[in-house]
Amino acid sequence: FESLPVARDKRADRGSASIWSLFNTALKELDNVFSSQQLEDFDGMELRVAKQLAADPELAEALVKSIRYVMVDEFQDTNALQWEILQHLARPKGQKSDRLFAVGDLKQAIYSFRGGDVTVFTEAMKSIDSQVQLKYNYRSTPDIVAFNNALFANLMGFHRGDRPSWEAHYTEVAAGRSWETSGEIGAWSYDSVSAKENAEIEARWIAEKCKSLLDPHGAYTEHHFGSTAHHPESPIAILLRKRTHLPTYQAALARAGVSCRVVKGVGFWRRRDVLDLLLALQAVVRGDPVSVVGFLRSPLACVSDPTLHALSQGAFGATHKNFTRASLSTEAPPELLLAQDTLRSLSEMAPHRSLRALAEEIIRRCAAPHAWLEDSSFEEAEANVLKLLQLCTEYGNQGWSHGRILHLFEQEAQNLVKEKEADATGTQARVLIQTVHSAKGLQFPVVFLPALGGETGRNDSLVVGRAKGNWAAAYKVFDPESSNQTKKAPVRHTQITDQKRAEERAESLRKLYVATTRAESHLYFVGTFNKPTANSWASWIEPSLEAEWGPVKLEEDPPQASGAGEDFGSFIQPTSAHPLPDYSRFKWKPTIRVTPSSIRLYKSCPIKWKLAQTYGTQPSLNPHKDYAREAAARRGDLLHDLIDKRRLDPQYGVMKWRSVSRLEPWPASIVQQQEKRLKADL
Repeated sequence: FESLPVARDKRADRGSASIWSLFNTALKELDNVFSSQQLEDFDGMELRVAKQLAADPELAEALVKSIRYVMVDEFQDTNALQWEILQHLARPKGQKSDRLFAVGDLKQAIYSFRGGDVTVFTEAMKSIDSQVQLKYNYRSTPDIVAFNNALFANLMGFHRGDRPSWEAHYTEVAAGRSWETSGEIGAWSYDSVSAKENAEIEARWIAEKCKSLLDPHGAYTEHHFGSTAHHPESPIAILLRKRTHLPTYQAALARAGVSCRVVKGVGFWRRRDVLDLLLALQAVVRGDPVSVVGFLRSPLACVSDPTLHALSQGAFGATHKNFTRASLSTEAPPELLLAQDTLRSLSEMAPHRSLRALAEEIIRRCAAPHAWLEDSSFEEAEANVLKLLQLCTEYGNQGWSHGRILHLFEQEAQNLVKEKEADATGTQARVLIQTVHSAKGLQFPVVFLPALGGETGRNDSLVVGRAKGNWAAAYKVFDPESSNQTKKAPVRHTQITDQKRAEERAESLRKLYVATTRAESHLYFVGTFNKPTANSWASWIEPSLEAEWGPVKLEEDPPQASGAGEDFGSFIQPTSAHPLPDYSRFKWKPTIRVTPSSIRLYKSCPIKWKLAQTYGTQPSLNPHKDYAREAAARRGDLLHDLIDKRRLDPQYGVMKWRSVSRLEPWPASIVQQQEKRLKADL
């Protein structure tokens, strides 16, 4: 590095040495913690085994004698340490033998985030003499096989000697069987708005398409997608690269009346059924106002919004702040009286019962399974509630108090800890939502691939990766030759970054291959094909689609996403048939959810809570838009209050509106606009 032309590169090299020193110090501290607590992680296990086999030839020889064959599946996901262990077992003393049988596909190496090293597969294949290439696809229709052949022959190219070891080449395959029914490859395009609104548009499209696919009297009758007799497993899969907008797809399918299930989700603490039971337990054990409101608002109590509003004003002799202590008047609705009786009796039981026993009593008294029956996936709700009960048992057996257990659950829910959801078995859901990674090795009659936009690359100051074949670290430093205090990338930082981007692009191609090859007969793409971003799935797929059918047409009238319109009158269209549904005991509409984050929003601003929970809006950075939304929400509340009181006189409504708006900081134009709308509504 003494020969580098710029001084910052020398500084960066000295800094890299400091980074490695810091890393080694942290690693030693971690080893000390593991040793003191007698812990070990999977990486540590592999490292310990590899070192032991290398240091103890007698142990390696004993294992070799006890194991005749070593068979490895998904070999493309092997890392360097695992390959070292395999060679000790399958190639004693470094000699080739017939002991190893490996199955793998370089095009399906998509687990680099778990440590999988695609270069290990490439190098290992060079040392394996006998290789068999699979030439037939028995999964997909001839049309899908031909489409994938054309797509990936263009994107990946064929084998050549100068290809980097982390790139996969493509070998064409032939359809291995004939099909009695026809398949379909489709694509939908629309004008991009924003990430959230794009997800809403795509989710609505997919939900409507799923509805038509499952219609027993529709255009796809011959495929029997809606029949569990013909398709015991879920026939439709929505494959996502990330879980960011997963709830959007769930909500769209629920509104369309399509049953769905999330596979291997990590949103345990976001699930409505789990949060409902958690809030009920908090209301019983703590009795704090926020938990009480959450319990009353949930399907376990089914108290409507107008009743909750009246309760907060003390209309029934009590408020949400003293709900369990005060006596309700005889005018209180029966569901409110029943909820109070439930909380009181369970509060008396709390000191003498385990937390699990209290939760089971809540489920029994509040007829929770009946609420789950209205959900699109009863079995999934049941499995996750059972998981929560098991967690209560585990911590209770350790001597934890009710309050301590609930505090831990609340912290994990508020911090959105990625806890795996319980895997429901025997579900009759017709649609699965899962990531591309979790779908690897599976197949589905119908596959949807949404969110085809490019993944945003990171530009970190500190990077760790391969540079010219060796692992290295580098970071940006201030340029001593510049008068501006700006960070510049030295040569090694640029080398590592360029290498990582090339490897990430190659893995993204392999991920696309895994996604498209999951489909048996129907494959659908949903994205912005008219103006795709560079290196996005849409930009890679569009040329093949155009070669097959011509340019992908832009839909003339795409579904309007919430928030896409400029006029707030159309913006606040509710997501259900009724803006404020009055929940009955066993009829729960999963439109409005009570979560820890929404409770925090309610405590800070009830109006914004109403906007977020009822209308699906998000806080805006534009104060004028916030004023408009708050005013519209307040107008809506006033309108519902007038309807409940049967006071539909426009003059009286305007008088009430002026008295309400006089106390708010809204601009006069917004007040007058909402006043006109209130008169028109009345």
